Amino acid sequence: MGGSRTCGEGGNVLVRRRDERLARQPEQVRRALEALDEYPCPFQLRVLRRSRAYPEPGETFRLEPPCCPPLEGVVVNSHVDFKIDKGFIVVLVFAPGVSPEAALSMGVPPESLMIRPQTLTDLYWRRGYFERTGRVEVDRQAIGYGFYWESLPGRDRFEDEWRRPLPAEPRLLGDRGPATDIGVARMIAREAIIRGLCPWPPPGWAPPPPPPAATSEGPCALLDAQHPDALALAARAEGADPACLLNGYAWEAMLPELLERAGRPDLLRGLSTDPEAGALALSYRGRGASSRAAELASLLNALVASGEEVLALVRSGKVDWDE
Repeated sequence: MGGSRTCGEGGNVLVRRRDERLARQPEQVRRALEALDEYPCPFQLRVLRRSRAYPEPGETFRLEPPCCPPLEGVVVNSHVDFKIDKGFIVVLVFAPGVSPEAALSMGVPPESLMIRPQTLTDLYWRRGYFERTGRVEVDRQAIGYGFYWESLPGRDRFEDEWRRPLPAEPRLLGDRGPATDIGVARMIAREAIIRGLCPWPPPGWAPPPPPPAATSEGPCALLDAQHPDALALAARAEGADPACLLNGYAWEAMLPELLERAGRPDLLRGLSTDPEAGALALSYRGRGASSRAAELASLLNALVASGEEVLALVRSGKVDWDE
């Protein structure tokens, strides 16, 4: 079995190192990173200049994260094919103030990088996040980079970009697989927060609003019976067992009467329900199923937010909870 296995019983090497580093951070930094993981979209790289030209090794570029000063980078390899996957691009992104020329002249010390070596797809490159700035000479062997792959237990290893095993851990270790659209931006934002380059919360940032109690996707809808709005509603259920508002079975029992009171008994036609302890799954079939699911979710959100019709029904004693 080729390659040098190093993670032992500790699992993924990169994940373990990331977690160990995270544990050393102040509480404020850890909270900021948790918020970033929940909602990374505002940290997407700025689009600078779109180009259809495929990059060649040695091309330098700049990128502009919204969370730190502009960064520079270099293409160290391209035209990387593996089986049916074609045209991958390997890049290094340097820390603020570090130029490709300076980093390469020093042998690319690990501390000169902002993030780990990255593999990009041609499509990602052409989105315009990376603006060409020039060209330098690169020696990929001298740089000493590689990628970590964890597949089956006992078979994790270090590889080059063609997924050939390396004899030992490279100096610059990246994660195997192409970066996602938001992946590079999120990694840069994480580093910027840890290094104190990104004020938290950043200007203009606000935590995303919580999802509504009822959501829909295609022909399906889902009511979260333990959503904060449902919990608030249960707290108002004077003279009734609050638990009846916090499980999917109760909402299934109340649904026909609630839709009747709301003047939308038509939403019962073609409706299938699948209750659980904390939620009620709903689905439609046939023509217009998606729009009906969306209408039902919207109506349920209005009923939960107001609460009056729901509480009136609970207090009326008209619902057979054991049905």
